[in-house]
Amino acid sequence: MTDPKKRLRRLDDIETRNLWARAQARAHAPEQPSPVLEGPSIGRRIVTIGVAFALFAAAGVFLFTQFEGAGPAPDESSPAPNETLTDGDPSTELSVTCTDEGASIEGAPVKLLSDGVHIRVAEEGGMTFFLMRDPVKPGRSVGFDMDEGATTERSIPIEPGTWVATCLDAATGTADVPLSAFSAPFEIVDPDNVWHTLHEAGECGEPLPEPLATAGNDAPLAASVTGRLTVQAWNYDTGEGRAFFVNADGSDLAPIAPDQPDVSDIELSPDGTRIVLVIPDDDGDPTVTNASTEDSEIYVMNADGSGLRRLTDNRASDDLVRWTPEGRLSFRSNRDRALTLYTMNADGSAAHRLLDSKSADFHDWSPDGTRLAYIGDAKPVDAGCSFARELFVSNADGSDPVALTSDELYQQDPAWSPDGSTIAFTASNQSDYAWEIFLVDADGSDPRRVTSYDGYDQNPVWSPDGSMIAFTSDRSKGPDRRGEDQGGVPYVMNADGSGVQALLVPADLGLEGDWDLYVTDWRA
Repeated sequence: MTDPKKRLRRLDDIETRNLWARAQARAHAPEQPSPVLEGPSIGRRIVTIGVAFALFAAAGVFLFTQFEGAGPAPDESSPAPNETLTDGDPSTELSVTCTDEGASIEGAPVKLLSDGVHIRVAEEGGMTFFLMRDPVKPGRSVGFDMDEGATTERSIPIEPGTWVATCLDAATGTADVPLSAFSAPFEIVDPDNVWHTLHEAGECGEPLPEPLATAGNDAPLAASVTGRLTVQAWNYDTGEGRAFFVNADGSDLAPIAPDQPDVSDIELSPDGTRIVLVIPDDDGDPTVTNASTEDSEIYVMNADGSGLRRLTDNRASDDLVRWTPEGRLSFRSNRDRALTLYTMNADGSAAHRLLDSKSADFHDWSPDGTRLAYIGDAKPVDAGCSFARELFVSNADGSDPVALTSDELYQQDPAWSPDGSTIAFTASNQSDYAWEIFLVDADGSDPRRVTSYDGYDQNPVWSPDGSMIAFTSDRSKGPDRRGEDQGGVPYVMNADGSGVQALLVPADLGLEGDWDLYVTDWRA
């Protein structure tokens, strides 16, 4: 299970923290060698997407990104919420000069055309990433990679309104950059009223297949919902991440790492004695002196909460960590700039890159440990969309990868069934913010869609006997057609999609307010 902060809104965007501080240090101390930045060259999500779409940088393949999430509040250095910047007739191209001092803008206001806003960025200061955002809504942002010393051109569907821009030396989300850094305001106008057409009719990829006839049917569950769940909770308003053990009926609640304000990627070891988790490093490491204070790092602790111990310490983001069946760890990292998968021992030793792929992230191990399912190998699709992401299966050492999907959909969340015969995953066509759960046989045969809902069905987790699947959905709130709030709470259904019913709500975990919940593990 990935950190819910990085789901949909960031798609697979990896949050490389403190990039702004490093960019500033580089700008104000040019005589000093700049640190090696091991940021991505997508995430999710988003993300996101769908949730609004985060379209991200992945191993150097990046179209554009709309990040969603918490960010700094507006300040006096940026345009007021309703301030208009319109001055004169609109141009048809926004010309940007990107230096280590930020972005300078010419051609504003810029006109929204039938294929989006035409943006031309000339890079002159060693910066490699252009980022713009709405000064009031930090989640509404767009960014793209640039080549050093080159001019980059993009045509991007972007909502009209006031925006501000900056330039960075690596890809990042807006939550990492203070609003005061966006020193170049400009306005996008829509005199021909084309935004509605771009927003509503901009189809990405191909239509989703029809669901099974059983999907959503009112039927009894195959068995009683019992067992022990690991649940991740995330609050977008406060920026808190929490985790819990809880019985499926809501009893015997036990917080995981309650002293840590922001934990993610929680997973119980195969033997149930240890927990692996990810903690952001903004405030330093609570257990190791002289630790790097950047990005996210992997920790392990005993199942009773004792013995918290840091396993990674670098300037990269290490996350999406999973236990292998034999008790090692696999994880995603951008430590060599490619956003791909690595493995290491449970004590943090012997880390090495697992895949040749330059773009891989969500993954899961077959129950016998001989095969790896993962999402990877981005490929561009239609203009205005992100890119297709396919489901692969390889040998445990990463060799002989085989694509189990080959379409223009965006796949996420692979999960092996307990008997190893089937893989559950989610997919979206990136145009209507709907995500559905699919199953496919482990050899790639018989793909089938098992949910039928216009909103967000994500994060499938199998019951211990393989008869049911828990998942997160926004069904209790109804689908958000703008894709800006695609969190939810856990539901459970039969493996054929029938018998959907609610599983847990925040109050079951003693939480008040608007929390999104994700089941990450289900044990007998």
